[in-house]
Amino acid sequence: MADWPTTVGRRSAARRFSLITLLKNDLGQAAAPAPSYDGALNEECLSLEGCELLKPLWDMGKAIYIVKYGSQIFVTAGHKQVASKLHLNVILTNLDVNSPEPLDRFGS
Repeated sequence: MADWPTTVGRRSAARRFSLITLLKNDLGQAAAPAPSYDGALNEECLSLEGCELLKPLWDMGKAIYIVKYGSQIFVTAGHKQVASKLHLNVILTNLDVNSPEPLDRFGS
């Protein structure tokens, strides 16, 4: 776990430069998120079925972004229901950095 004072200091520094701070891939911290986070970026919750752990951030009015790397075959009706219910912004992309567009987008 990061040194808390240092982490808070970095978030404060980011704000001075008009940058946002996102909780990344740490579903354990999402249960009691620090108010200084502007939202979350997660790459795992759809695969691990843990997206509901991000709900406290949504309840605080924070943005939640989900990035999934893979093919469109990955996207199921169930994934779309979870994204809609939890107000997730999901981008499905592939690992090819030369791809001009995401493979799919869904959610809020």
